[in-house]
Amino acid sequence: MPAFEFSLRRALEWRTMQLELERDKLRQGTAGLAEMALAAVRLGLVKSRAEGAVCQSAAVEAGDLWALAAYRQRLIAELQALALRRAAAERQVAAQRQKVLEAQRQCRLLEKLEQRRHAEWRRAQDRETESVAAESFLARWNRQAD
Repeated sequence: MPAFEFSLRRALEWRTMQLELERDKLRQGTAGLAEMALAAVRLGLVKSRAEGAVCQSAAVEAGDLWALAAYRQRLIAELQALALRRAAAERQVAAQRQKVLEAQRQCRLLEKLEQRRHAEWRRAQDRETESVAAESFLARWNRQAD
């Protein structure tokens, strides 16, 4: 009997490659989210340090307060813009997760089909082996009976 060959092997390989590509995109998206979270923490620290430096100084001039207020407003605007970008990135990551799940589903479908066909091939091979063994036994039994 010929060796097992899955006729959809190339399709399974393509689906597996597609799954890996989707996973890579998801990793990149989650890494981008982590970078944005770190940037937000850094901006928050810069804002706190600037406010703390002005509050701890012995003499604060009006110009310093105006500069701090302007700097603080710019940092707040940056934090808001970062929050908007992060929300958009989170939506993209959620959509990418769905793509990964769909790619996994399609890959598993072909893998299960391959397993089912391999089991069918194995049963057919076992039946053929059993048939040959039975014929051999009957041939030997007939020779012994003669």
